[in-house]
Amino acid sequence: MGKDAVQFAGEFGIDELKIASPSGGVADLLTDVLVIEINIFEDIFKNVISGTITMSDIRDVITLLPIQGQEELYIKLRTPSLNNKEDIIDFTANPFIIHKVNMRREVSTGGQIYDLSFISPEAIKNTKKRVSKSYVKTKANIGDIVDDLMIHDKFGIQTKKEVDIEPTIGTRKYIVTNSYPMTFISKLTKEAKSKNGSPHYLFFENKKGYHFKTFQFLYKEAQENGIRGEFHVGDIGFDEDVTPDPDSGKNVQNFKRVLQYSLNSKKDMLINTTTGFFGGTVMEHNIFNKKIKTKTYNYFDDDDHTAHERINSNRLYSDNAMPSIESLSDDIETSNIYVISVSKDGSDIDKSFEKGDPNKRYETLLDRKSRIVEYQDGISINVTVHGQTTLTVGDMVRISMPAVGNEDEVEDKLYSGAYLITKLRHTFSPPTRSHIISMELVKDGLSKGLPSSEISSSKKVQAKETISNKPSSQNNTTTDDSDVVPDSSKGDIQRQLSSETLDSDPEFQAKLKEMEEKYPGKGFSKQKLYKTIKGESSFDSGAKNKTTNASGLFQFTQPAVDDINKRFGENYTLGEIRNMNATQQLEVYDQYLTFWGYDGNNELGIMQGAPAYANKSLDSVVYVQGDKAWTQNPGWRSAGGGAITVASMNAYYLRQT
Repeated sequence: MGKDAVQFAGEFGIDELKIASPSGGVADLLTDVLVIEINIFEDIFKNVISGTITMSDIRDVITLLPIQGQEELYIKLRTPSLNNKEDIIDFTANPFIIHKVNMRREVSTGGQIYDLSFISPEAIKNTKKRVSKSYVKTKANIGDIVDDLMIHDKFGIQTKKEVDIEPTIGTRKYIVTNSYPMTFISKLTKEAKSKNGSPHYLFFENKKGYHFKTFQFLYKEAQENGIRGEFHVGDIGFDEDVTPDPDSGKNVQNFKRVLQYSLNSKKDMLINTTTGFFGGTVMEHNIFNKKIKTKTYNYFDDDDHTAHERINSNRLYSDNAMPSIESLSDDIETSNIYVISVSKDGSDIDKSFEKGDPNKRYETLLDRKSRIVEYQDGISINVTVHGQTTLTVGDMVRISMPAVGNEDEVEDKLYSGAYLITKLRHTFSPPTRSHIISMELVKDGLSKGLPSSEISSSKKVQAKETISNKPSSQNNTTTDDSDVVPDSSKGDIQRQLSSETLDSDPEFQAKLKEMEEKYPGKGFSKQKLYKTIKGESSFDSGAKNKTTNASGLFQFTQPAVDDINKRFGENYTLGEIRNMNATQQLEVYDQYLTFWGYDGNNELGIMQGAPAYANKSLDSVVYVQGDKAWTQNPGWRSAGGGAITVASMNAYYLRQT
């Protein structure tokens, strides 16, 4: 396949594709097997790249090499005519690690098809290492700490890939205690502040390497380097004469054409109110001098909304008054309240920083939280286009959406414009020589401002009179699209997990192993943990109980979250938990068990439903017939519909499959 010209949109070439075994054997996948499909997943909210490769093997390479799930995978792919390093997908100097062989099945005598799951080697390194280190004498800033943990420290990642760090302010003291390197770096994104004053840091990997930078830095790079791609929905642009060569012009236009698209239904006003998108209040409580500082954030306040650079400054929501809820901007500061406890001296100086706290987290917490939710639950488009190896997460692209029902407009003025690539899936099909890309694109504002006129008084009255009360569903668990979370094993937005997906998640398994060592009793095991998840959420990481708002895999309730926040100094919300991945939710669950003094000897069932009864006898009555909890949880009841006891509650979870 040539490198000098593109014969059709989506064509790609393979420069290298091989597997190296620890035993020294090497398999050239271009000649030894038939590669059916290659998928590579990138996510701006994830630390590593992952992927899958599907192969048809008639030479029994899987046995002869052998392939067991610890091999190196060398990949180098390119769109023909692209030769610059930044335009190629090249993982030959830093190969992937195959961590799982799955779906092995026979298709003919002597032939079999199987899938290999691969991941960046840094993911494996991260699960093997724990960092306990002091940055007190060195007084490093956060950017320096990230650089040290990713490149230099022997207990860190020691990656050979490029690590691009946007400089941070504030020389500070820090002690890292028994933490996975990448987990700690992810925590640092919440504390870092750029020289331009932005707290919106991300930590992710794309094909160029690792990045610790703000949204604004990504915008700046796009302005300096240009938009990486322009795409259109429908026939917009097809009449354009791109080159004198008709075939070449057709290819260029096909590269720009969106094959499939969908506007995601994640923009939920109710969810965005409860998760801090619109605003809130944070209080800094200095336990040294008993002083309290208060900071508010309001999405509709011009100073708050435009404090840092945006893709589009036009808001996603209007604050016009509606008859049933009044203005969105009214009293929004009370929708979310956070307390940060500090201990500062009489001069109100945080001694963890050399010259006071330049980050002033109480000033940036709400702004950062709003911006993150804005990108996770705001306006996003899923698009599929003909592939080109130039694109990667963190790039900016432009989308042209056709206007509907307006003869005077060709382009939709609200939703067309620049977008940030937050998730990307490359799908290469060697048999057909075709490459497509599925992307999630997100923007933080509308290309055109919303109308400012309010509805008339008569229309307000009419609207108020037509509001109806619909009967609630009998199923208390809702799975609305606003709370979806990424699942790296699928490569797209997915929140419905399973025991199999959790088994294939190295970070989840590493955390589970840590908890098995922490809770050595017979009451805790992987099987019992999975049964608990099944009994609570049926492996839906974004599940939410309609009645109680209990959320996530473990159905955390608000009182439980309040206890955890108070004990461990966290600021979790139920909405935030629903948007956590499985490993993050397991870490919160570990904090929950720790809060209740769990040692592994009690069954997880009673810890889940009534931890205060954990050390009582099995026949102890937890809830009598007719209680609210008895009514809401029929599965907990004793045989014949009797009272809920410690034994019956444990039995419910133990019989889950």
